[in-house]
Amino acid sequence: MHALSQHRRRAEKTAPGTGQYRKNRLYTPELREEAVKLVLAQGLTLEDTAARSTIPKGTSANWVSAAKLGITPSAAPRSCTVPELEAENAKLRKELAEARIERDIVKGGSVLCAGVAAKYAVMRAMILEYPITVMCQVFRVSRSGH
Repeated sequence: MHALSQHRRRAEKTAPGTGQYRKNRLYTPELREEAVKLVLAQGLTLEDTAARSTIPKGTSANWVSAAKLGITPSAAPRSCTVPELEAENAKLRKELAEARIERDIVKGGSVLCAGVAAKYAVMRAMILEYPITVMCQVFRVSRSGH
């Protein structure tokens, strides 16, 4: 069996009321890429590609035309590039680190319901462990009051 045929998946459904079979073919992105590569990179004709892979000539022609135009129908609607995913990952890691610091501050100085003076006293005790700006945000006090 040819490599292209191995990737193809078929779903057969009965046409209503006729008893005949209609074939709806679903092709994997790998098969699509391989068929386009056969035509564009290896120089095979659409007929040769269709004969080798049992993919209809019209389907192969549509895929090749889309590839020449730079259209990638196999891409998911919300797919992102690797650099975009890395940037989002870095942003989320930073947010997680800030959330952990805020959580640790709250655990260490349980004075959220205390007065402003008590909050500043706890902040003075924790000044070497956490940034002042973050502590002021957690305790909801003014930075200028410190």
